[in-house]
Amino acid sequence: MRPGKSGKISVIAVELKRALFKSLRETLQPYLGDPQAARVYEGEMAAHIDEIGKIVGAAPTLYFLDPFGVKGLKAATYPTMLAGGHNEIFALFSDIGAVRLRGVVHGQDRNEAKIHSLLQNRSLFPDMIEEEVAGLREESARKAEARATFAPAAKQAISDALGDDSWEIDLADVPAEEAREQIVLRFAGKMVAAGALYWNIIPIRDAGGAYKYLLMHFTKSVSGYTTMKESVEAALNRNDLSETMRDSIREDLRLSVPYILGRLRGEFSGRTVRWSDSKDNGARTVRSFLLEETDTFPFQCKEIQRILRADGILIRQKFDVCEFPPSSDRS
Repeated sequence: MRPGKSGKISVIAVELKRALFKSLRETLQPYLGDPQAARVYEGEMAAHIDEIGKIVGAAPTLYFLDPFGVKGLKAATYPTMLAGGHNEIFALFSDIGAVRLRGVVHGQDRNEAKIHSLLQNRSLFPDMIEEEVAGLREESARKAEARATFAPAAKQAISDALGDDSWEIDLADVPAEEAREQIVLRFAGKMVAAGALYWNIIPIRDAGGAYKYLLMHFTKSVSGYTTMKESVEAALNRNDLSETMRDSIREDLRLSVPYILGRLRGEFSGRTVRWSDSKDNGARTVRSFLLEETDTFPFQCKEIQRILRADGILIRQKFDVCEFPPSSDRS
């Protein structure tokens, strides 16, 4: 909040699980006497989103979505969440969980090929072959029964999150990694259709560097977009993080240096521009362009700054100034 300004923060919490709801309500009890301070609802967000939308009105609102996997995400709620001019969404999106659910829906029986191979290559031990074939057929029957039981719910969870069931046909025959990427892009696309103008995707890893899930941030504000990047930078600089975690996440977020330099040459060809604005008065600079109009994070801005200085483009005067030659002057 700007200096000299005042305001109030209201917390609205929604919890599906009964035991956690009771614990949440007990924790918030000191604040529940004032509906402007805190409210708590039991159930899914979708069941309460219309009421919540009316309560918050035009006030800047941050929605934090923490589903179990992707179950509980409902595309129909995204427009309400992004209705306000300064609304933002944080979503913990389990792309691994989503692709597993997709696997349940698109599961194929690979045992038939094994059975066919066994029957075509009978050996001197036909009894053993028959026993192995029987075991594979029994396994196939169990898996088919499991798919029949869980596939409808898996399909519904993904369709709710993505807003329709077109993914079921479109992703039926694609490899798992491509399906994972497509599900993430379709989810982001729904947020953009609902009103998001900017978005960040931050992979979350554990101390050993193992990938866990995605933190996806959607906002209607360029200030919110860049503030999120700065916040990630501050978090990655914490001393209590392992080097492995820090380095892995930065590598996930890193863009191609030639791509970044190409964007800069295209934008500032033949111009002299300050690297940054120390007074932060909104002046257009090289650093503000990188943070506001590309997916570059602050840690890589420092890397680009060093490269521009080494190339003779960034010149130290009273301020760091970048003198970009016309594109035609560069090979």
